[in-house]
Amino acid sequence: MFWPDGCVGVKDVDRKSPKFWDDYIDEFLNYYTWDLKYATKDEARASILAVLRDRLRRALADDKKRAAKQIKARGTYLQHMPLYMKPGVWSRIAEYWNSGGFKKKPAAGQKARKAIKLPHTSGARSFDRRRRHGKPNTLVVYKDCHTLKNKDKLG
Repeated sequence: MFWPDGCVGVKDVDRKSPKFWDDYIDEFLNYYTWDLKYATKDEARASILAVLRDRLRRALADDKKRAAKQIKARGTYLQHMPLYMKPGVWSRIAEYWNSGGFKKKPAAGQKARKAIKLPHTSGARSFDRRRRHGKPNTLVVYKDCHTLKNKDKLG
C-alpha cells in the first residue's frame, strides 16, 4: 500500500482519499481474521481502522524523526524518503514540514500549555499536607462512597 497522493497526514487522508482506508483494511483482512462471537464485521472494521490510523500516523512521525536526525549531518527531507511513499507524495509532505504553518504548531502548543493555570497532573500530595489532614474518619469515607449527593434521589 502506498500513501495516497496529495495527503500530508492522517486527517488529510480522511478528507481527500477515504477509499484508501477501505483498501487498507481489505489488505489487512487478507492476512488476519477475528472471531465473530466477539465482534460484528462493522465493529471489527472500526477497531482495525482505529489501529491502522494510529499506526500510520506514528509511522509518519517516526519517518520525520529519522529524516530529521539524518538531516542534521547533511541533506534535506527529500533525500530521506521511506520505501512506502511515492516521491511526489514525500516531496509534498517535506514541503509541508518546512512550511511556516507547520513550524508554528509546536510553538503555539507550548504557549497554550504554559497558559494553563492548573495542569491536570498536580503530583502526589506532600507529606506536610498529609500530616495536616491526618487519617480520614471511617464514617466520612463511608458517607462519601455510599450516599448520593442529590438528596432527592433514592439510593
